Amino acid sequence: MAEALVNEHPNRLDFVYQVIQALDADYTTDSDDIAYEYVMRVKTRPALAQAVKANAALRDALVGAMSSGITTASETQAISWLQAR
Repeated sequence: MAEALVNEHPNRLDFVYQVIQALDADYTTDSDDIAYEYVMRVKTRPALAQAVKANAALRDALVGAMSSGITTASETQAISWLQAR
């Protein structure tokens, strides 16, 4: 799903936000993994990375999804990357 969000919706961050919100509300055990994989893919695309970091709502939703429950070291690094300006 993360791959599809990056490849098929790179210019629709509002849609990505809605997906992450829905996953976090309805599929909490999967939302952190999808958020993490999305961030890992975004990091490889400089323009998209800049846009995601600048979108406060999406950034906060991704951080929230990765912060809920047990947060792995990898997720913590992804959160730090998102929050760095």
